[in-house]
Amino acid sequence: MKNEENNERAARLISTFLLGRASEDEVRELARWRAASEENERLFRECLAGRGFGRAYRVYRSVDWRRPYRRFARATATRRWTRAARYAAALLLPLVAALAWYLSPRQDNDGAMIAAIHPGHARAVLTRSTGERYVLDEAGEEVPVALPSHIRRLPGAERLEYGEAPAGEVARNRMETPRGGEYRLTLPDGSRVHLNARSSLEYPEAFRGEAREVRLEGEAWFEVAADAARPFIVASGAARVRVHGTRFNVNASREGDVLVALASGSVGLAVEGEEGETLLAAGQVGEYRAADGSVTARDADLLPHVGWKDNLFVFSGEPLGGILERLGDWYDFSVAYADDRVAATRFSLVMKRYDDISVILEAIEKTAGVTLGVSGRTIVVSPGKRDFE
Repeated sequence: MKNEENNERAARLISTFLLGRASEDEVRELARWRAASEENERLFRECLAGRGFGRAYRVYRSVDWRRPYRRFARATATRRWTRAARYAAALLLPLVAALAWYLSPRQDNDGAMIAAIHPGHARAVLTRSTGERYVLDEAGEEVPVALPSHIRRLPGAERLEYGEAPAGEVARNRMETPRGGEYRLTLPDGSRVHLNARSSLEYPEAFRGEAREVRLEGEAWFEVAADAARPFIVASGAARVRVHGTRFNVNASREGDVLVALASGSVGLAVEGEEGETLLAAGQVGEYRAADGSVTARDADLLPHVGWKDNLFVFSGEPLGGILERLGDWYDFSVAYADDRVAATRFSLVMKRYDDISVILEAIEKTAGVTLGVSGRTIVVSPGKRDFE
């Protein structure tokens, strides 16, 4: 009975999500179900890519599919099914109705323009204080970049790893990612950093002082190597995050404000030049507000803050303007509004960061009740739903 209930629950979560009626808790539950197995994710994607459900929407409004679903489940309970087939069968009846909104592909002229908008990939620019500049781009390099011997590029061209720096003056590095870029690096102390799009990190090629300090603009995920004798400090504007060994996300993308989401360990969030700090425990988000210099901490769902490093977009009750801004950083597009008021529309969305942009745009249209057009690399937002019938 348990599997039957789980299957029915998954079906309801998907149908509710696709109809744009999922609560924040349901969005998070669906994200966990998708992450539980590759099979779950494959089934979700198949549902999302469904075609020809336009006529079924009218049926969905007039038919109670729960009763035939339960009858179907009882009738097939004793049969032998492969795991994939059981899931597919369990989802079939509600999805025939609930996927009504997800109709045939766009019939306008956006197709060719959308094809020019792609998700980001590993690319960055590394600048050393000694003057060298290296363009790192896994998709656009024909000749391997020749880096100094103590900086190693790992297989896959997606990460730099720092070894022991030469004796003498320590060079400082600046790693910058553009819109549509991300990069990973292992710092000289073994700490790992995942730099999000449109971000930069400054750091020395060797930590030789009493503290390990880096400076961040934008957003990055940190996995800090423990060193009780030398605290690790992330500086961003006037905010300072002090840690010893932990895993956390720092988002300094907003003008002067800093958000810290702590997955494990403990950190202190402080203001430069002021005494004391606000301690965060695992599962909390700390916020520094530049406007008044305040620091607060609260318990929070971390998934919307850290999902990006696991290749997920997780937006929970966020305004359309903020959602499109973050998507634009990753897919490298700009946004224009036919009516600025629609930017305040709030909704929830969970998508893969490497999904085709057309899938994400259609999901936004159906959920937020807007029409999205494409002009070059600009997404044009208009109020009101597109007529898909």
